[in-house]
Amino acid sequence: MNDSKFFIGLGYESNEISTLSVIKTDTLGNVFTERVLNHNNFLPIDDIPVHDNKYLITALDIINNKYLFYLWKLNQNLEWDSIYTTPRVYDSLCPHPITSSTLFFNCDVLVGKDEVVTDSVKVRLKVWPNPCRTVLHVSLPERIQKQSETEHFAVTTTFYRWNKPLDLEAFDLFGRRLFRRVMEPGERELELDVSAWPRGVALLRLSHKGTAVATERVVVE
Repeated sequence: MNDSKFFIGLGYESNEISTLSVIKTDTLGNVFTERVLNHNNFLPIDDIPVHDNKYLITALDIINNKYLFYLWKLNQNLEWDSIYTTPRVYDSLCPHPITSSTLFFNCDVLVGKDEVVTDSVKVRLKVWPNPCRTVLHVSLPERIQKQSETEHFAVTTTFYRWNKPLDLEAFDLFGRRLFRRVMEPGERELELDVSAWPRGVALLRLSHKGTAVATERVVVE
């Protein structure tokens, strides 16, 4: 941490109970504080300083010849901290940064709750002109975003690189499909002839295996 204080990852056993932890100590061996990690099989092996003077603790275990890694983020007092990569604020009326937004789950995952997506415009379908009469231009998102749920929380996953086909479909307000095309990886734009579509609002949906990854409404005149 500096010239006189540093972190040590260690393991010890007491009354046949194994404990893995990180301690903050000085060069004389004085222990200031200890943080017991929430998984007693993963040996802490390294720490990485990040932008806000916090530390990512990396841990390693080998099971069935497979390397498994865990990450914990701690502040300088060895308290759990958010895994946000950039500072966040609650909203425009409350400019105070979020100092900790960490949740603990039985599955040993530490996450920040409701983290906003960086550059959200990059995960949206783009259509123009809108309203449209004859030819509609469609541009696929730069990044693919998928929603999923577990028993305890909802997960948003953003894929910066995508190498699987996607279904692009259009529906009218009654759910009737007006158009479908499989978009191969690397295809980014196309033109649609909407002159034969019914007048009104149509929904464009980009999906993977039935799960929508982006939607957009267009008005057909």
